Amino acid sequence: MALPQRGSGEGAATSSDLRVNGKYWQDHLPAVEQRTAEGHAVRALYFYSGMADWVRYSGDQAYETAVTAIWENIASRKLYITGGFGARDNNEAFGEDYELPNASAYCETCASVAGSMFCLRMFRLHGEAKYVDMMERALYNTVLDGYGIAGKTFYYPGPLGFVQSRRCPAGMVRHELLSHEPLQAHPLRHRGRVKS
Repeated sequence: MALPQRGSGEGAATSSDLRVNGKYWQDHLPAVEQRTAEGHAVRALYFYSGMADWVRYSGDQAYETAVTAIWENIASRKLYITGGFGARDNNEAFGEDYELPNASAYCETCASVAGSMFCLRMFRLHGEAKYVDMMERALYNTVLDGYGIAGKTFYYPGPLGFVQSRRCPAGMVRHELLSHEPLQAHPLRHRGRVKS
């Protein structure tokens, strides 16, 4: 399992460079000690999805505490009202708490796909509507608008205006796969966890 490999301490913790201090790869702290969304938004959100999956299948309380705190940090301090994830163009990264610029917002489509997948996993873990609310906001406002109207172009970053790019079709495919996963209105419970 890759989760315990995070936080090896090999980076220079005092550096402000995300690639040097480990935050770019969520390698700045062991996964169970992380409480805030850091670094490259897409990588982070897929990593947090893996943490949520691990909790769902293992019941590991240390990982549950960490991944729930990270989700709360995103929901309350690092999410755009549109459902966009990732404030910075530099490193395509989450910013500091409340760093949510309008004109320079990065909010790449792939981060919204990954964020939607993270929210779905948190819903399956806890069964609370707030996770589906955030997923829905991202899907309707920052994933679907990543498709060109004719379906032949894709948009990558979304700074409340769009830059055309052909770099995210793979994320769109993941969205299509996500949309076909069963999401039950009345989920089944298994050992206190939502089961679909």
